[in-house]
Amino acid sequence: MTISSPRWARPPRSILLTPLRTLPLPRVEHLGRFALHFVKESHAGYDISALGIGSFTRLFLAEVHASVKAYAAALGGDAVVAFNIDASQLLEDAKGHTYALVCTSGDVVRVLPDEVDTTSDSDTDSTCDDVLQ
Repeated sequence: MTISSPRWARPPRSILLTPLRTLPLPRVEHLGRFALHFVKESHAGYDISALGIGSFTRLFLAEVHASVKAYAAALGGDAVVAFNIDASQLLEDAKGHTYALVCTSGDVVRVLPDEVDTTSDSDTDSTCDDVLQ
């Protein structure tokens, strides 16, 4: 009997984000659709003056991608397919405040291992990490 470590103790795995509706893999389990909304505010004296509006936007989108990947991992998924940024808005007022809004949606899927073929000598499992490499 083998004892496996709990899911939270395993090393992090890569989560694939793709706008494609399907993955070119034989077996994929659909875990659910999501719609997540993100809002970020920045003050002029705090972090926008040093970084600039472009860096603020790039940092915010990186945070959005990381949050979507963490959400997919929490559901037990390996990939997010049909990933879409439905709406985005960036506003800057006269006082130096910047506001960003991003609405995302997509489907979380889990890649299942192939059926074991007894006629073949190779026992390979298809995972999302194999596609990324």
